[in-house]
Parts: sequence; C-alpha cells; structure tokens
Amino acid sequence: MAIALGERTGMDVAPDEIAIIGNWLFHNNPDCDEVDAYALPLLLRSMCAEIWDSIPLWKSPFGTNDPATLQATISKLES
Repeated sequence: MAIALGERTGMDVAPDEIAIIGNWLFHNNPDCDEVDAYALPLLLRSMCAEIWDSIPLWKSPFGTNDPATLQATISKLES
C-alpha cells in the first residue's frame, strides 16, 4: 500500500509511515506536523491520490491507541 500511495502522490512513502483503519489510509509524513488521511480504495485508474483531510498527530493511529479517539477521528472524516 505504501508503494501505491507513493506512486499516486509522488512521495517516497515507507511502510511504517502508513496505517489503515477501516476505509481510511493515514500517512504520517515525517516532514509534516499533521497526518494526512486518504479515502480507500485508492483507485487503480487514478494517477493521483488526494488528501481527504489532515488531522493532528495525537488524533491519529500514530499518536494514540485509544479506540474512542480513533473512532471520533473516523466519524469526523466520514461526516
């Protein structure tokens, strides 16, 4: 999945920089202060991937393991 995201964003994406929860892919770019969220699936015919939203690190799978916080993040993305 890291390769697919990298091909669509033009960035070098390492496997440890992504997390998938449900229909959302989270990318923790070490050069940014926020985590980018992408809606899945990444379309095979699409040449690019657009960021759905950026979220604070502490509300992402890279900043917390708290299920309530992560569910609130997913709910916000899906609203």
